[in-house]
Amino acid sequence: MNSGRGFPKKEEVLELLSWTDSEGEKIWYKDGRLNLALLSAFSSMNNGRGFPKKEEVLELLGWTDSIGENIWYVGGQFSPERLHLFSSMNSGRGLPKKEDVLELLGWTDSKGEKIWYKDGQFSPERLRAFSSMNNGRGLPKKEAVLEVLRWLDCEEHQETSSVLSLMSKLHVSGGLPDIKTLKNNEHKLSNLFFPPSADGLESDDEDAMHSQIKQAALFLSAHKPDQVLSFETVKEFNELEKGNALQKLKKLLTLLTANGGTTVRHYLKLSGPDRPSLLKYSASRMPLPLTLKAINDFPEKERDAYLFFCKELNAAPDRKQWKDIHLQLNRLESVLESLDAQKIYLEVIWRLAPPDRAHFLDETVAESVIKILPYPNVLKMLAGKHSAQWLKALLEACYRYQQQTPSREDIQLLFTVLLEAQLPLNEPRDIPDHFMFQYRASGVSGTFIETVPPVQTAEELALHFVTSSMDVLSNMFYRYEGNRLRIEQYGGEMHTLPRPELDIQDAGIEIRNWSIKDFHTFLVVTEFPEQYYLPENVWHQHCNPEPPLHAQRRLKTCDQRKKEMAQATHFQPLSIPALLGLLAHNVAIKPGVWRSYDHYKKKLPRAALDQLLKRVEQASHEEVPESLRAYLEASTSHLVRAVEPPPPEATTELPDEKEQLKRLWSHLSRKEYLVSADIDLLTGYKEYMSMEQIVGILNRVHVDVAHNQLNELKRLLGEKRNLHAQSDPLLLDLPGEVFEYLVTEYLVTEYLSN
Repeated sequence: MNSGRGFPKKEEVLELLSWTDSEGEKIWYKDGRLNLALLSAFSSMNNGRGFPKKEEVLELLGWTDSIGENIWYVGGQFSPERLHLFSSMNSGRGLPKKEDVLELLGWTDSKGEKIWYKDGQFSPERLRAFSSMNNGRGLPKKEAVLEVLRWLDCEEHQETSSVLSLMSKLHVSGGLPDIKTLKNNEHKLSNLFFPPSADGLESDDEDAMHSQIKQAALFLSAHKPDQVLSFETVKEFNELEKGNALQKLKKLLTLLTANGGTTVRHYLKLSGPDRPSLLKYSASRMPLPLTLKAINDFPEKERDAYLFFCKELNAAPDRKQWKDIHLQLNRLESVLESLDAQKIYLEVIWRLAPPDRAHFLDETVAESVIKILPYPNVLKMLAGKHSAQWLKALLEACYRYQQQTPSREDIQLLFTVLLEAQLPLNEPRDIPDHFMFQYRASGVSGTFIETVPPVQTAEELALHFVTSSMDVLSNMFYRYEGNRLRIEQYGGEMHTLPRPELDIQDAGIEIRNWSIKDFHTFLVVTEFPEQYYLPENVWHQHCNPEPPLHAQRRLKTCDQRKKEMAQATHFQPLSIPALLGLLAHNVAIKPGVWRSYDHYKKKLPRAALDQLLKRVEQASHEEVPESLRAYLEASTSHLVRAVEPPPPEATTELPDEKEQLKRLWSHLSRKEYLVSADIDLLTGYKEYMSMEQIVGILNRVHVDVAHNQLNELKRLLGEKRNLHAQSDPLLLDLPGEVFEYLVTEYLVTEYLSN
């Protein structure tokens, strides 16, 4: 507001900020916070004109229409966007007049319909386009607006919104375009691409032609010089390109929407083999200067990598610098075959300081990292959660591990990372039997495992423990919730343990936050190989059975010990609301969940017991605890005899495939990584899966997912893409990476729905 007028006075600013309305509410505040959108609207209108007057501001905010409704309110709520549309047009011109605003909002077309309304509701999109073009020029004239809308053929063609949007971008702050000039440009382009002698078009192609011709005509009269396209340039383009008129127009608009007429002029100057590159990078909105530098300075096979390097890593090396970088990237090909994997690894490494980058781009060092963390997406996920210093320590730990010189800190860090990434340590290691049988409680809540022969050092003991632990966990479902490790036992029962904190000492290793009970729980739940933690004499007796009588006694003792250890694990039943929800939504009950129903059987309501009895009758005898079955039969038997069976139409049917997929996806979306078993669960729902779901799966696959499963998912994604391409063939021309990005961001679905 004080632009070009010097510093404002403190007392005037404080007075303005303290203005109140008739009810004593501060007009610039909402819910106790400064409403910057409202203050910004008045600041725009009074740009360079000083502070507005309080009575004028209050009067404007209180304007009402003919039926007494405040014009700045939508659905009973103040709409700063509507005020912003008018403040944009009146930027620097002071506050508008009430009668002018009311007249504009009430404008109607030749049919008597309000031009700013759609389906009886105010639609800001159209007014926003005209506000952008008339920024700082005051309110537009009605006849000029109607003339633009008539040229757009709003009633006839569906592509109007895209043409109007392009018009507002090309003529921002330039006023409404001259329709006579646009009609002349449109006529010339139509005769050039579709001469009278040409064959007629089908209705769909004719709609596309109208939209494309109008968009091209807008560039012939663009407001900005770098966007302007001359008709002579269009004629030269038409003569140069092969194919039908619609294909030519499609290429022309791809170039124009990137950087306007400047892109087309550069396209015509390039040699034939280089033109497809400019067209390709224009479609992906790559900056024109970088695109031209890549085309002029580098061979075609290096351009993708160079442009990725410049755009994603915010750097633009010259030829000499790129030569050194490209040599390093070439070395990665032997380690990472996929170009996407190389790009992700490079993006991660570029977070480090320059000397460290060169070190970790070395082929030997990179191979050491990839052997521990074979999926670059996992490395990217870890790097995004931690600092560059932590990332460097991890990469160094991977390298030293491969060199067989890991420090204690390296092993502890690798254990933490492997747990977080849910990856096994896939390095061959000869793990001796009974290497951790000598364990005891330490401190208040810790477990200490002593180093005993044949293990020589605490570091060696720690590596054996990490390797064997990650090996058993890789075959199970587990996840982190805060500082808790939740492991699902075979059968569906969940067990919660503290997140293990490994400490390597001189005499052995300590899990500082696992009590003996926690340690036993881990061994039982994961079915940890007994030959690793049982003493040699006990294991020898297991392998060499005693005479029958002694064997029976021994087995009885062992069974009793196993039962005691299993009971020592902390059983956490599902809550009663969760159990009732499974019944209400007719969700399948896993074997491990029956134990929760047995735990709360006396607290469940009568209606739930009736439903539960029906589910028990459908389940196998082994799944349901005998105590639960007996209780249900005793509690509901008299009700079952008294109630008539429901008619066929009242029976509860299992949910259809789409609903089952919805419930299954709700469960899988909470998992950070998906394994082969998860993908197998989705096999029966392929035809109902969306593109977003398929790409979401591909982005979260785990180590053990087989290539045939991945190939099937990619094939299915291709089918979905071809199906949607029937609505817009442009989807087929998008590069795979760009298409998957659009799907991930839900932009394809949004585009097709509009």
